[in-house]
Amino acid sequence: MNLVIDFGNSLAKLYLFDNESIVRQFRLEYPLFFEYENTSDSKKVFVKTNSFFLSSFFANNSISFKNAIISSVIDFPNDFFEFIQNLIPNGKVLIMNLETKIPIQNHYKGKHLGNDRLAVAVGGNWLFSNRNLLIIDAGSAITYEFISQKNDYLGGNISAGMQMRFKALNFFTNKLPLVSEKIEILDSNKIGYDTFSAIYNGVVEGIVYEMNGYIEKTLVQFGNAKILLTGGDSFFFEKKIKNCIFVNPNLVAIGLNRILNYNIYNSF
Repeated sequence: MNLVIDFGNSLAKLYLFDNESIVRQFRLEYPLFFEYENTSDSKKVFVKTNSFFLSSFFANNSISFKNAIISSVIDFPNDFFEFIQNLIPNGKVLIMNLETKIPIQNHYKGKHLGNDRLAVAVGGNWLFSNRNLLIIDAGSAITYEFISQKNDYLGGNISAGMQMRFKALNFFTNKLPLVSEKIEILDSNKIGYDTFSAIYNGVVEGIVYEMNGYIEKTLVQFGNAKILLTGGDSFFFEKKIKNCIFVNPNLVAIGLNRILNYNIYNSF
């Protein structure tokens, strides 16, 4: 049994894998995970692992595992690694970074490639190896990742996610309201009839046009490419995209589990 820990921008996500299958998953807010301090810019700095809560949480939910991988877009306390390692003293605990061995070739240049982007590429390739892939990850940000049929990660692009766009329109203007609900505007023309629907249609339809544009360009360039959609907003956009796609919201976790197994069995 493997434990995959994915520290995202807003939540901690835990997945238990039996071989390649997710058997259980949990989502926890960071104040439960870590003790923290607020800095002057209102961002939280995590200073210590809440080992009492986590020990109780693991025990109450009968969470047991042999190996673990940690992927993070936040700075988590050093003692968290020690906490996990102490639970499996004879197991492997892997912290995902750009030096971690992966089962595909990475052609991305630079040192700022996010773990989630690389993991989603590995996850997609694991499900559809030897295929040209476009993976759209619709979360806090929207990323577009390209993997070749030679199992090469070619790179990708980053765009603002749906909630980020709603918040930006509210924050950077004086009068535009914050729109956050995922609703259906009953207007087949998608033309806003008030400020709320104008913002909603502008953001949602803008993302749909963006996604369809990337898909059409990929199909022209690669022909037989497989289109994958993942992330927290994947099911919301699934029916809005006109091309045939494969939807799996857990590609990051699948990729991390694949990377963990690859390092366990290729540790020589």
